[in-house]
Amino acid sequence: ITKGVHIYKGTADLNETGLPDKALFEKYINFSDSYMIYTTKGCPCDCSYCEETLYKNRLGNAYFRRKNPGKVILELEEAKKRFNIKEVIYKDSVFAWDKKWLKEYLKLYKKQIGLPYKCFGKAWVFDDDIALMLKESRCYCVEFGVQTFNEAIKRDILKRDEKTDILMKAFS
Repeated sequence: ITKGVHIYKGTADLNETGLPDKALFEKYINFSDSYMIYTTKGCPCDCSYCEETLYKNRLGNAYFRRKNPGKVILELEEAKKRFNIKEVIYKDSVFAWDKKWLKEYLKLYKKQIGLPYKCFGKAWVFDDDIALMLKESRCYCVEFGVQTFNEAIKRDILKRDEKTDILMKAFS
């Protein structure tokens, strides 16, 4: 644990940690083609099959955390300088779900980073506003996890309360 980093129920405040040091991987990974980044740790969902649910059940709801927009921009600015990156890949379990955070973040992203990117979304929060924000900030791909179209399996086994019509609307 880094000196000065606050711990909440066994978790660190992501805004108080340093930037990730990817130097260890430089000789193995071409960061300039695609730079992978996390803006969160954990996931707000409770899917029965996911490791994130296991961690959240053990550490509590405080396990899901998100960096503030400025912290994420700082990492990307550093990556642009160091690796001359051409695109960003957000590896968060769900990047596009919090409209307020997304609006604030993408305003900074368009101004200071401006690279094409792809991310993950959740169909039940994906709407025209989010789609437009993503498109206008150079998002070229949003991935949605769809394990099945069987409503009973989604609800009773996977613990994903997503109706098929919601998925189809998000896809369109």
